[in-house]
Amino acid sequence: MADGQRPTFVESWFDDAKADYQRRGLRSLFPTTLILCAGLSAAAAYFVPNGFFFPSKWDVAATVYTGLLAFNALTLALAWGAIGRIYESIAQPGFSSFLKDGGVLSTYLFYISFVHVVQVIAAFVTLVSLVMLFLPLGPLYDKVSLAATLAATLYALRWAFGAVSIVQDLSWYYATYDSMAPDEKQKLRLAVSNDHTEISS
Repeated sequence: MADGQRPTFVESWFDDAKADYQRRGLRSLFPTTLILCAGLSAAAAYFVPNGFFFPSKWDVAATVYTGLLAFNALTLALAWGAIGRIYESIAQPGFSSFLKDGGVLSTYLFYISFVHVVQVIAAFVTLVSLVMLFLPLGPLYDKVSLAATLAATLYALRWAFGAVSIVQDLSWYYATYDSMAPDEKQKLRLAVSNDHTEISS
């Protein structure tokens, strides 16, 4: 990556995965939250009777999928509200420079993009499942689509709350940073920058 150029989403993802591996070891290779969401959703879909789907009770099923789609739209709005607060915090001139010197600005920008991608995927999966509901694909496909919808919705909800946590963290860090004297900010910025250089060397 050239100097001064913002890292791409994939580059930031690899950097985050590398840092997570250094911090947690082999446990970082297993997305426990995603696996848990998928497992719970698969179990729930398995116990749903076949009569729930088309053509027996398609109106009830369609109402459920429409509700899930509306819920995903709501979590998307919640996440974007939090993302707006994140941008407001990062956009502060001195604070943004501090985050960049510390090597964490790209991490926060990556999480903003990741939350957005997860939310959009959840809404898209729900919409596709709603369309598939009216196709004569059979109970197996119906249950798989329901499990995928529930898993995507749960995972998106988890990251919607994650975005709120990021806002809280940034607000706390900014309050601490803003209360420092100018010379303290400079010393702290240099200290963080030196630590980052040692880690990345």
